Amino acid sequence: MERFILLVLLLLAPRPVDAGSTPNLTGIAYEQRNGAALPLNAALRDDDGQIVRLGGILHGRPLVLTLGYFRCASLCSVVRANLLAALEQTNLVAGRDYSFAAVSIDPLETTQDASTIKAKELAAHSVFEPGELHFLTGERDAVTNLAEAVGFKSRALQENRFAHPLGVVLVSPSGIVSGYLLGITYPPDDLRLGLHRAAEGKIAPAESPLLLLCYDFDAATGRYTFAIMKVLQLVSAATAAIALAALARVALGERFRQ
Repeated sequence: MERFILLVLLLLAPRPVDAGSTPNLTGIAYEQRNGAALPLNAALRDDDGQIVRLGGILHGRPLVLTLGYFRCASLCSVVRANLLAALEQTNLVAGRDYSFAAVSIDPLETTQDASTIKAKELAAHSVFEPGELHFLTGERDAVTNLAEAVGFKSRALQENRFAHPLGVVLVSPSGIVSGYLLGITYPPDDLRLGLHRAAEGKIAPAESPLLLLCYDFDAATGRYTFAIMKVLQLVSAATAAIALAALARVALGERFRQ
């Protein structure tokens, strides 16, 4: 019993934070702009090297939009994988019921970067056809205008890395922000409902703010950075809650046996 209590206390103990290991992340979040208009004439480059406009991708369908960067070694790939897996489970068809665009916020990324990542995603999610998914790069102004329109607040770090919020933007067929799904997991029912709402041109209420950012693990120092630490803290909190419940049951059992 004493060892069990010690384990619970260790789980609940606050973790020390190395102030020098994490940059200033103030203001990095999705500033939700439900009802805002996207810059539909923004020129971006598709993964096949063709210049496309956001308006041309919509084709009268709602849009699933995710922003990140393709060479990210942290959570961007997790977001895309979880999003595509959830879309598979909605029973909606890409290219018929909705359009999909993953846009790089790094103006230095190229068509080759987009094409490489798209090939990996198509290999992992074979239900999608190549023409149904758009992996886009663009000039700084075009990407900045899009990010500003959807309230995507990010910050460039050293070595071509970025700290940025995690989530998905759902856009109406006319290019209006309908709603957001924040975080790294997307329940298929919520995604389906959000897409139906967007298809009808309806505007959802703002999501509850979620402070979960994409920010890399530093292999040189062996320290977890902000996003990973938040995930670990959430897991620790959940584990501690389960442990406390178990401890309470044990304590009550011993009390009744006395």
